[in-house]
Amino acid sequence: MPIENVLLSVDDKEKAFNLQALFENSPSPVLISNLSQRIVFTNPAADRFFRTGTTKLIGSSIRTLFSTTELTEYTEQTEDNQTNWNSVIQTPMRFSARTISEQLNCEIQQSPIRNCAGSVEYILFVVLQILGKPGMEQTLKALQRITSSRDLTFEQRVEKILSLGVGHFGLPIACLSRVEGKLYTVMHVIDPKHQVQPGMTFDLADTYCDRVMKADKAVGYHHFSQSHSKSHTCFHHFGLEAYIGAPIYVDGTRFGTITFSSPEPTTAFEPTDLEVIELFASWIGHEIAREGDINSLERAQHELERLASEDPLTRLLNRRSIERWFKTESARAARYKLTMSAGLLDIDNFKKINDSLGHDAGDRVLVELASLCRHELRETDAVARWGGEELLFLFNHTSTDEAETVLSRIASHFRELDLGDEVSSQEFTFSAGIVPVRPAETLTAVVSRADSALYTAKRAGKNRIVRAE
Repeated sequence: MPIENVLLSVDDKEKAFNLQALFENSPSPVLISNLSQRIVFTNPAADRFFRTGTTKLIGSSIRTLFSTTELTEYTEQTEDNQTNWNSVIQTPMRFSARTISEQLNCEIQQSPIRNCAGSVEYILFVVLQILGKPGMEQTLKALQRITSSRDLTFEQRVEKILSLGVGHFGLPIACLSRVEGKLYTVMHVIDPKHQVQPGMTFDLADTYCDRVMKADKAVGYHHFSQSHSKSHTCFHHFGLEAYIGAPIYVDGTRFGTITFSSPEPTTAFEPTDLEVIELFASWIGHEIAREGDINSLERAQHELERLASEDPLTRLLNRRSIERWFKTESARAARYKLTMSAGLLDIDNFKKINDSLGHDAGDRVLVELASLCRHELRETDAVARWGGEELLFLFNHTSTDEAETVLSRIASHFRELDLGDEVSSQEFTFSAGIVPVRPAETLTAVVSRADSALYTAKRAGKNRIVRAE
């Protein structure tokens, strides 16, 4: 039906309003779109507000003017969903409106326009008030607040920077990528339709970022299908009309890109837009470098802590670490009345191995035994190099019978140890003593009793495990 004869409500069946006459003198900008979001009517106030003529707006998408993720929900709505239309459209919402050279925040009211049968046929948009103009200065202040905040993690800062760009450029899709050779990897993304997810990879040549990487500077397309680059394969793959992106450098090395885009065209980008996204890219690069420095420091700290807690040869816990472990776990066992057992192991005839084959061979035997122990123990247990060829075991929630089973299994594998040379001609065995850990007992006392059991095993002929109470 002709737009001039649209009825404003079902109750007004007797009245038909000529829209031009109705909104001609309205001080508020008014636009009407069809259900496909294409503009079919504007009043003079709207033409002045958006600084363009009626002929340029008619037929264009409402998203060209108002950037919002909610609008995408209406594209597939039909007049059969009248309940949803009412509940969604009559709610005032805020959008980011882009004019030719600036961005305005405004509040608009959306309302359905129904035909005589009561079906929604058009959507009325009225700009109620201008809420502010977040220009370049305001955006940069927000960027500084984000990057200088100590309360935000790296991930949160990146997310806020991308959200800031979405608002500034009025484009709903934001992406931070890593480019390595010909591979494009999505690291962080804001996509209302969730079509792009972090971790997704693409051939760089198929992406819009291919243009950015080749130009090695900020690039913007406000209407890609009308540009000189319209034949590029990226438009076929992604169908984005509006796109602005810039390369990210980290410590002088090109890292990837930051981009903002939309499937709908937008107004032409100004030089200040390119400056803003280059600043975004610079700050993102700085954040990535800073995060890398922090991670390097954390890795170095963890490595120092590991070196301080481990025996350098076997990579088992050292004395200080297992003493700290015992203090914590024995207190827990006493509090909850849990069983703990301890075992002290000594390699049989280890001096003979060192004397006949050399200390390097002895070290290899120790390293292999340590590996067997790590493989057989649970994460809740602990083993340390107590001294020389002695290993100390602490078993959480374990009786002496169960501890003996574990050590017997290790002994069996140790006897079958094959080092692939003359060392393997030796017979590898060990002796061990196992004792229960008593409530409030010190580690020194526990080790003393385990050592007595170990001595008994040695005197009985070695290659055996002795349990004591």
